[in-house]
Amino acid sequence: MKRNNTNPQRLAIAVCMIVLCLLMVSCAPAEAGEHEFGFLGGLWHGMILPFSFSAKLLGAILHLVSEDWGNWDISIWADNTTGFTYWLGFVLGFFGLSKLISLHDD
Repeated sequence: MKRNNTNPQRLAIAVCMIVLCLLMVSCAPAEAGEHEFGFLGGLWHGMILPFSFSAKLLGAILHLVSEDWGNWDISIWADNTTGFTYWLGFVLGFFGLSKLISLHDD
């Protein structure tokens, strides 16, 4: 008799990771409003860039399949920014997250 090798702990971790990714994408920059994003906004948007990009790519692919699907208005960065300070935070957030991930792999 063959045993089922599914590990409930691995399944729970996978579900938590998916939920975490969805929550992070929900914080992606939306359309331009009155709020002006500064350094901290750029830092956060830089950290969630991989998730925002993945969601934008998935939306574009789904939109190719059907006009009704994937019409997601997800931005990669904010439109209304303070300029240099936002971009400094964005770059530091992205590369800081990349460095943390690379340290974890070592």
